[in-house]
Amino acid sequence: MQKDYKSDTWREFNEVVRNRNLWIFGAPGAERILRELEKFGKPWKVAGIVDNDQKKWRRGKTISVSDPNVLRDENAEETVVLICGMHTGEIGRQLEEMGIKNYYSEFWMSSEIKDFYKMETNADKIKSVKHILADQRSRDVLDAIVEKRKTGFMDYTDIKEWSESEYFLDEFWKPVEDGREVFIDGGGYTGDTIEEFINWTKGNYQRVYSFEPQKDKSRIIEEKLWQWGDKVRFFNKGLWSLETRLSFKDGDDMYSGKIVNTENEENPIETVTLDEIVKEKVTFLKMDIEGAEVEAIKGARNIIQSDKPRMAVCIYHKPNDLWEIPLMIHEMVPEYKMYIRHMGIRCYGTILYAAL
Repeated sequence: MQKDYKSDTWREFNEVVRNRNLWIFGAPGAERILRELEKFGKPWKVAGIVDNDQKKWRRGKTISVSDPNVLRDENAEETVVLICGMHTGEIGRQLEEMGIKNYYSEFWMSSEIKDFYKMETNADKIKSVKHILADQRSRDVLDAIVEKRKTGFMDYTDIKEWSESEYFLDEFWKPVEDGREVFIDGGGYTGDTIEEFINWTKGNYQRVYSFEPQKDKSRIIEEKLWQWGDKVRFFNKGLWSLETRLSFKDGDDMYSGKIVNTENEENPIETVTLDEIVKEKVTFLKMDIEGAEVEAIKGARNIIQSDKPRMAVCIYHKPNDLWEIPLMIHEMVPEYKMYIRHMGIRCYGTILYAAL
């Protein structure tokens, strides 16, 4: 049976890895780990790096990146695997199939999220949310998430939707037929959702408004803008409840993309409100903005109440989002039908869908 990672600690890992061969699973993370080890005199006996991506396989002078199948030739009892990355569910199953039981996740051992999600939820608010959900599947998913949070259990594969898209689900909606789709992409990342939206509409849309405050991700989107012409408007700004400047965590680690402190000017970003920026009738509003969803929704109240767009909003970045966001949107547009689905193998990926 595949392990759950919630009780793993670096202390236990260091005891288990002693006098055993360590393999690191995941080339990008492995390079970072090895650099850190240099500071501590290389305390682990690293046998090699493995990665499922064949493009990353290569021979090195001291350590090579190899096909994970090399682990089949190792003594399972004498082998320890450190998983560097967040795809711990799939990799765990892969290692179990090879007979390897000594595997640990750097992400979960280092992450505060174990305690962050092992917490009580507001039972009264959860009950209120269940009353406004449109189907039994949504209520079952919500119940399962609450139970997992109580115990800190991090395997969400039993409630995961195995859908090709997180936002454009045939179960809930189709593109507007007259080509008048106006799509708000809150959390543009690298422009991947813009491209998915264009494919979904077969290019028959009116406008996209995309917002992404991260500098490196913004550059990627800006390099693609020539493909879309004036139908895509991009803003290197964050979404919030007012126009201001807020401290922001940039970069590419697990805490990046978040507003981290609203009281200082460290790495400031400009924020805007959707009500001030967008003057066209909005047909679809998506938000995946790393915990800023509540404030951004406040800044889109006029759009939500007047246009009543279809909505796909992430409700997992902060614990209270699970009930605050559905109840807030219901207060704005009581006639919305609302659904909850979970798209991730861990606690990431709970999305609220709303439509008339």
